[in-house]
Amino acid sequence: MGDEFTDLLQELKDAEAEEQTTEQEVLTTCRALLREIAITRQEYETLRQALEKQGVDLTKLLAREQSLRDAVKSTMLAATVNRVYDPQTHLLARVIHSFSDVYDAEKLTPLLTPTQRVKCLTVSVDGPTVKKLVETGALDYNELLQTGALERRPRAKSLRVDVVAEDA
Repeated sequence: MGDEFTDLLQELKDAEAEEQTTEQEVLTTCRALLREIAITRQEYETLRQALEKQGVDLTKLLAREQSLRDAVKSTMLAATVNRVYDPQTHLLARVIHSFSDVYDAEKLTPLLTPTQRVKCLTVSVDGPTVKKLVETGALDYNELLQTGALERRPRAKSLRVDVVAEDA
């Protein structure tokens, strides 16, 4: 957790340095959208607590935040900006890559016991079952990567919005 916080702080510093060379209009737009996200989150939490007891559904508010997130993401992608920090709300929006795990049956086979082979291998690799073996410690994720039994293929970019502590 300490490393993740240190990395987040470094990303915050990197974002501030990057902002100096990025067009002001993009930053202003993204910051305004981040402020709306912060307001939406605050409104949601306030209303959720008060209205949950009455059985009220707050899906419209969640849909509003998702719409704002989509707008931030599309604005950032169009301007090829990877990070935007809003000092007013302490929100940091980052465009991050997500990955799909793709297992190579030929390279995975020697790493499996006969019982695991029956569970995991058919005509193709049963990814969720292999993932469970990794999660339970029966297989080592790094070994799968090193041997080529697992390949990380980029998927679509996603947006991550985090609250950054004021003292950072």
